Amino acid sequence: MSKKDIDIENVKRIKEAVDFQLFELIKRRKEFDETLFQVTAFMLENISDSMAAIITLGKNHFKSSLILARNILEDSINLQYIYKSDSERKALNHMVFSQKELLKRANEYGYEIPTDLQKRILKNQIKVNLYNPSGLRKNYWDGLSIREIIESLGYKRMYSDWYVRLSSYIHSQYKNKIDIDSNGPYVTFLRELLFRSLMINILQSLKSINGKLELIEGAFIFNDYPEKGSTFFFSIDKQNEQL
Repeated sequence: MSKKDIDIENVKRIKEAVDFQLFELIKRRKEFDETLFQVTAFMLENISDSMAAIITLGKNHFKSSLILARNILEDSINLQYIYKSDSERKALNHMVFSQKELLKRANEYGYEIPTDLQKRILKNQIKVNLYNPSGLRKNYWDGLSIREIIESLGYKRMYSDWYVRLSSYIHSQYKNKIDIDSNGPYVTFLRELLFRSLMINILQSLKSINGKLELIEGAFIFNDYPEKGSTFFFSIDKQNEQL
């Protein structure tokens, strides 16, 4: 099996874990705070959809996969941040802010919001008064920038080493084509980021959710990570941590 095939297999098996956790979350929906459920399900669905696209694109369209990787990273980080503490309040903040932004854009650009979505927003209007962000930045869902959220989780270099670099591929820049075509050390770094480091960060998100909701059990082994010849073991539940 080629390295590209192994990389795609890694994505497939992590996606299976995401999908299984989402399945268990939906099955046990009534056990959890409804807003926390909705926000968690929304982010897990986003991650799963992006991973499905990477599985399709990853072998032959690596640059396009990097755009999806940035989206996955942001959802993964937000899940870890929400489940770190005060989960219900943060989930409510995320939902209220998202709906306020939707209404704001609808008014600015004059487009009509679908009737079913309007009903859901009206139903949640009572929650607007409960919006209580952690920071003071008005343009961010919890009042904190993505950099501040990342650093609050203890990831000191993730913003500059991961988020900024992946963000550059969302914008059309000729330099990005040169980077990929060169197939040099920077591309090797990006491949490790996409197919190894990001997959482990997704697992960290599942583990964060499990710490509160106890949905699934499991552990994953990554060969040749973080360096060739080494093996990395990651458990997404407490039961397997000592194996």
